[in-house]
Formats: sequence, structure tokens, C-alpha cells
Amino acid sequence: MVKALKTLVILIVLFIIVTIFSNEKVINENEELIGTNEQGSKITKADDIDNIKPTLDTPEFWINKIKNVDSILMDENEIKSFNDENFNKLDCLYNLKEETTINEKELINLIQSISKIPKEDRYDRNGNIIDNDFYNKLIDNLNINNVESENPLKYGLVVNRSEMRTFPTSEPVYKKPGDIEFDRFVETAIYPLEPVIIYNESKDGEWYFVKVYNYIGWLPIKDIAIGEKDDIFNYLDNNPFIVVIDRQITIDNTDYDMGVKIPLTGLELDKEWRILLPVRDEEGKLSFKKEVIPKSDNFSEGYLPYSIESIITQAFKFKGEKYGWGGTNNTRDCSAFIMDIYRTFGINLPRNTLQQSMDNLGVVYGIKDFLNYPGTTLYMPGHTMIYLGEHEGKYYIIHQFAGYYEGEEGNLEYNEVMKTDITTLDIKTSTGTTFLDNIYCGKLFISP
Repeated sequence: MVKALKTLVILIVLFIIVTIFSNEKVINENEELIGTNEQGSKITKADDIDNIKPTLDTPEFWINKIKNVDSILMDENEIKSFNDENFNKLDCLYNLKEETTINEKELINLIQSISKIPKEDRYDRNGNIIDNDFYNKLIDNLNINNVESENPLKYGLVVNRSEMRTFPTSEPVYKKPGDIEFDRFVETAIYPLEPVIIYNESKDGEWYFVKVYNYIGWLPIKDIAIGEKDDIFNYLDNNPFIVVIDRQITIDNTDYDMGVKIPLTGLELDKEWRILLPVRDEEGKLSFKKEVIPKSDNFSEGYLPYSIESIITQAFKFKGEKYGWGGTNNTRDCSAFIMDIYRTFGINLPRNTLQQSMDNLGVVYGIKDFLNYPGTTLYMPGHTMIYLGEHEGKYYIIHQFAGYYEGEEGNLEYNEVMKTDITTLDIKTSTGTTFLDNIYCGKLFISP
């Protein structure tokens, strides 16, 4: 009898232990899915699932606040017409297909309009002031003396992510000593599969002076494959295609940034894409190679639907990315941030903030108006950002930026950020005024 009683007690104790362990496991499993309520308290799967709210640093938070957020702003045909109209009326956008030749005077003027010696002092990587000898060597390397009276154009395709520069040199030049994040000879990053017109070759044989659809400057010869004009544009206009919609992806050790369009080739596969990529052969000529890559959310088959939801979703894919002046650091700056987002919809924008903000490009909103339109692109002198909306009396933006100021006039303190992040519009500039004070327009890139 005593033995049986002891056995019963042991079983009861074991049952209690197992029950406690099981309940603790259930609690732990429930805590794997954690959200926050409107007061900021943690909630788990054991709580009412409807109370889980996205936080301010997620695209869903802002998307859920906007009416008709998924409405199509322009369809594929309207975007094509929008692009065509802008290429016809804007001097900063170039239709590469229409050019055939350039004379001596025009080419020299074009080179000298880009490759200009700065009026202010500039510094080298060691903090020394750049001297005239350095600049004279750069001028000589422009190879202007070898420009012909008439210069037939060559065409090429960029095969690597590359830096377009003011002069044919990789030597960095800074506005002040130690300011190494801002190489003033970097103009912009050029991505693979970008077509170029080749105007001139540097004297040292290492650089081409080229034009892309929205910029002009010097690119390393090693990053360009020369081909026939018709072959290049027939390849690029090939359908169907995929578009990079992630921040950046890598295929065969080559980086492809958001908005790069890659032609497909061959039969469609269930789980893979057959793509056709440009290659530079040993003689610098263009050829193509076939690759097979797995289907993934890094790409879109065709362009993304153009909506406010898509604009905000794409913007948040850059959140936390290091700032890259002109495309350095293998990243991007504020205007390239905007340009790359819109490339995923098939929209071709100018490169710089001043050009993007021109009154004859898209629909412009005044300050009182743009605050009612989340998803618009905002412009202030030297900077651009995407407006997310209002929350608890503050206006929020997402942008790729270097930093901002805090404090009062005469006692301002600089805060370095150097990344894409979310802030309010009441952060300050070096003058002590807020970003909101300095915004001169909000814009949506649609036909008026």
C-alpha cells in the first residue's frame, strides 16, 4: 500500500513538472511573434493579433495611413509618353540614339564644360593643397589636341558598376583636408547595362569621355565594352526582361543596383530565369553571355506598378544604407536614391536635385499642398527626400543624407548620419532653419 502511494505521488509530481514545462514552451513560442501596440508596449501571439501595429520605421506603417495607396499613377504607355516628352523638352536628358557625329569645336567645348579646374583650393588624400602641376597634367590627359575636325561616335555598354569622374584620373580631390567621404571629382555612379556614347579617349589610354542618358564625364575604359549601336539598343529593348528591385544584388561578382533592367533569353523556367549579360572581351569588344539565376523577390518581371505604395516600399529598401557621395562607397547619394527608385517603374529622371526639381518636369506642389500628398518627392537647395506623411503633429521623410544640425542659432551642433534614414522635417540645416523651412517644392513625377 505504501509503495503504491509513493508511486502515485511521483506520477503527480511528474505531471505537474511536464505541465509547467509545456506552458512555458507555449509562452515562449507565442513570444516569437512580437509587435507593439499604439502605446509602444510589447504584445505576443497570445494577445489579440489585431492589436499588432507596424512601427514608424516600416513601410507598412505609412502605407496603411494612405487612402488609395495602390492606385496606379501612370500605366506602361503613359510612362513611355512621359519619358519621351521629357527627353524632348529637357536639355539635361539625352536621346543617345539620335546622335551620329560631333565636330571639333563642339567636342572641345563639351569636354571643357565638364573638366574645369576648381576656383577654390582643393586637397589631395594627404591633406596637401592641389598645385598647378597636378592640374596641368590632368588638362594634358584630356587629349584635346587629338580631337578631329569631325568625330564619328562610338557606342558602348557599361559592364561593371563604375564611377564617372570630372577628369580622367582616379586620384581623389577634397574640398577640405580629411573630408574623405566627399571626393569632388566623382560625378556619379554608372551601373551595368547602361549604354554610352564614346566621344574621346584620354592621352594615357585608360579613360573614355562619354555621355549616358542623363550625364557626361570620364569612365574607365576597362568598364566599357564597345559595340555596334543597333546591336546595343536591340539588346536593351529586348522583351521580356527583369528589373532589380532590391537595393543591390550581385551576379558573377558584378553588382547590379536597383532599377537595372536585364533582358531575358530562351524558354521560361518555373524556378529560374535565363538572362543575357554583356561582357567585355580581351579586345574591349562587346559580347554576351547567358546565365541562369533563381527566381526571387530581388527582381520584378517587367517594371513594378507605379503607385504611392511602390514608391514608399522601394524607398525603405535603402533604409540604413551608407551614404555615398556621387555613388561612392558602392552606394548612392540623395538624388540617386530618388532616381533609382523611379527606375524600377521605367521612369528616367535627371541625375541632380536641381534638374529633378525643374518646374516643367512632373506635377509640382506648393508647401501647403504637398503635406497632403505622402509619397511626393521634396526638394530643398542641394537635397531631396521622400515625404512619408504626418504622425502625431510631425511630418516625416525618408532620405539619404550626410547629417543635420541641432540647437539654436549661434550654438548649432552637427550630427553626422551618413545613411538612409527616417527623420522629421523639423531637423535643421547649417543656418538654423528647419528642412521644412527650406523646401521649395514637392513633386510627383506624372504628366500634368
